[in-house]
Amino acid sequence: MGVGGSSLRPLSPLFGADEEGRRGPTLGSVLYPSSEANSWRVAVASPLRIQVFDAHTGKAIALDGSVASALQEHAPFTAFCVAEDPGLASAGGTAGTSGEVSNQQRQLVVGCQDGTVLVFALTRGSLSGPL
Repeated sequence: MGVGGSSLRPLSPLFGADEEGRRGPTLGSVLYPSSEANSWRVAVASPLRIQVFDAHTGKAIALDGSVASALQEHAPFTAFCVAEDPGLASAGGTAGTSGEVSNQQRQLVVGCQDGTVLVFALTRGSLSGPL
């Protein structure tokens, strides 16, 4: 039973195959630099998956095995945010002159329906973790 006595409904009928172009609602997305110069990536979070794309070509980027495994184990997702940890700058990261933390300290955080919160690092053009 869901909150308020409603029954949980599977989300999969809301999503079609990738070829159909139906991907359902989006929880959020983040644009971050790739490991290559002048190149960017986009991570898109939806209730059933997180996908990473090359921002210039739109081509899907395969996720690391540990990332894919954690995501598959804890889907569906209910919340998404991107956080920056200023403490990482003092632990060997780099901070800008204005006190802003560089993109290497960004973290993608996903809340799961089972109560788990997954935190992934956005570093050098890849999604790594969970931390």
